[in-house]
Amino acid sequence: MICQNCLEEIKDSTIKVCPKCMALLQSKDNVFINNVKVEGLFDLFNYEINFVNNSRVSIFISPNGCGKTTILNFINFLVYPNQQTFKRICKIPVKYFEVEFSNGVRVVYKKNPIKSSNPDYEIFNFTFAIDDGVEYDEDNMLEYLLRAIKFSGKLNHFVELFFQARRSVVSNVAPSINYIKADRLIIDSFADAMEYSVFNVENFKNYGKMRKVSLSSMDNAQSHMKKLYKQALTQTDEKGKIARLNEKIKLFKEIFERRNVVTKKTIEFSAKNGFEIFQKGKPLEINCISSGEKNDFIVFFDLVFRSSDFGVTLIDEPEISLHIDWQEEFIEDAVRICKMNKTQLIVVTHSPSIINGYLDLLAEKKVEDYED
Repeated sequence: MICQNCLEEIKDSTIKVCPKCMALLQSKDNVFINNVKVEGLFDLFNYEINFVNNSRVSIFISPNGCGKTTILNFINFLVYPNQQTFKRICKIPVKYFEVEFSNGVRVVYKKNPIKSSNPDYEIFNFTFAIDDGVEYDEDNMLEYLLRAIKFSGKLNHFVELFFQARRSVVSNVAPSINYIKADRLIIDSFADAMEYSVFNVENFKNYGKMRKVSLSSMDNAQSHMKKLYKQALTQTDEKGKIARLNEKIKLFKEIFERRNVVTKKTIEFSAKNGFEIFQKGKPLEINCISSGEKNDFIVFFDLVFRSSDFGVTLIDEPEISLHIDWQEEFIEDAVRICKMNKTQLIVVTHSPSIINGYLDLLAEKKVEDYED
């Protein structure tokens, strides 16, 4: 239980808590998402979803249009609040959204009935509860918007301050999060600017530059691999980073080559090139593989190399463009990766082939009609 004095410190965002409570708050070894509660989603549904089982992998299924991807978006937003996704999130009809973690922390999004004069920005509060329902409210967005208007329209500055403050608090009480979206093959700097531009119109001036530096998902993965090698080889190896990276490479290589045995593709890793793909021993341009192969590659690459140890990974529709054989093998391989990384994985899918008999991993959910 977090002591009352430390709760007050956290409330003030100073995070100057006693060593005992800080150890509890920052112990990420066994912190994962217990459940999610939603009220008034699309003004239609109330959800209660339990992600606790004997594995670190949970599968969430629901009919089209009932909010699976929206729920992932909210989980991602509450754990990592950021202004790039704020406008889209605040427009979604929902009255209350809560993520509860295994350490007793609850991160809550709720819309107050009062609206600002600008319909794009509705008031909302972040509320935290540490153990047994001890709650307090964070600053609401309206205060920052009013300050922004008062100080010559510097909206972007105050909105960024708001989200920085939220991230500072959340990062001390919740695990890190990695979100692998359904449109994972699209890496477009201009698309990001379109979301961000509600706060900073100046981004449009950089459109031409951004188009030139926009990378494909495969190029991005290759750059990330080179970065991991550089970090492992140039920093003091006190925590066995080289051995840890090699462990991940070994598992990824085994999964990739087994899943691509029909097309005789192999993969090699190096500090110089990051990774290279070969077909029958000949180098293959990484952007020339099929869309299904890219989807499969990016999902497993992100799960192995981008997911933080003891973190949470969300994957939306891993079945996209995949052959049934690959779908049926997906959960088995994902469980192995999550065991290695000690990562919790929440998978949203429509595919019975992804589930493939893993009925014990289906997230328990309770769905009711919302009544205003």
